[in-house]
Amino acid sequence: MSGSPPVSLVLLAYRQEAYIEAAVRSAFAQDYDNLEIVLSDDRSPDGTFAAIERLAAGYDGPHRVVTNQTGTNGGVLAHLYEAVARASGELLVVAAGDDLSHPDRVSVLVDEWRRTGADALYSRYDVIDERGAMVQRDAPLASGDYHPRRYFRGRAVHQIFGGGAAYSRQVFDRIALPDNGHLPEDYFFSLMLALCGRRVAFVDRALVGYRAHGGSTTHGPAGQMAVVEVERLVARSSAAAVPLLRLVEQTAVTGKGIRPPWQPDEPIDHARLREDIGFHLFRSRWLNSSVGERLRMILALRTADRVRWLAPRLFGLRGLIMIKRVRRLIRPS
Repeated sequence: MSGSPPVSLVLLAYRQEAYIEAAVRSAFAQDYDNLEIVLSDDRSPDGTFAAIERLAAGYDGPHRVVTNQTGTNGGVLAHLYEAVARASGELLVVAAGDDLSHPDRVSVLVDEWRRTGADALYSRYDVIDERGAMVQRDAPLASGDYHPRRYFRGRAVHQIFGGGAAYSRQVFDRIALPDNGHLPEDYFFSLMLALCGRRVAFVDRALVGYRAHGGSTTHGPAGQMAVVEVERLVARSSAAAVPLLRLVEQTAVTGKGIRPPWQPDEPIDHARLREDIGFHLFRSRWLNSSVGERLRMILALRTADRVRWLAPRLFGLRGLIMIKRVRRLIRPS
């Protein structure tokens, strides 16, 4: 590539009226010269899109600005594909409507993209609060139950952080939008790119301020309500993982959803996939399961980390809350 390749920063918003102005202004402040900014709203019921239109109308900076609102709320993955269809860049840098992109975010990602030739990139991030104040610098990246390396043994695969991600246009040309547009986009692309043996690059630097809302289960108070909300969040995450893992298994067998010349030809651990589908299916409904069902699942689990997760939940949510209270009491100060 020569010169400055055309890049689109695609900002996806949904029900983020309170934060959208700061997010949009951080997009406007990018120091990359050949930049298009696509501001897209997934049919929010609040004033998010009105704020987008107002900010776009008042912008007189160097970047080209495109606005879009979906016809219906279709989910983050479907929203991303629609917004990308309205973008013209060769590299698509993705941003959320409540996060802040550092001014040099696009420039740094473009440099790394040109250096590596990767199909996707992602960076570290800082955690900020509702007011934009720093909560945690260089927050740890995802690992554990959702990491794609579980299914591609012996390969150095990546779990893309969606809030700090960028994708080459051919990712959207070669990987078809699935029927379920509500799948988590970063996990979807992490698995599909690994399945096709495509290159993903990691930028070891925080380029995004990831906003933790006041009700965030990660940074909220550790009382009873926090425990309940965390468990519901975990259940929802597992519920979202089930159809995605099923889709990946189907794609690995049939090739459906991958357009030539890309092929889903990387060896994948089908036994681990099926095992994880069963576990996530159970975890998505564990709050409504019986003691007997939880005990049978503990006996069936083959990894210590999952046994450690389920054992404190054997006697349900009340038992879990009690265990957490006792742990806090006996924890050294």
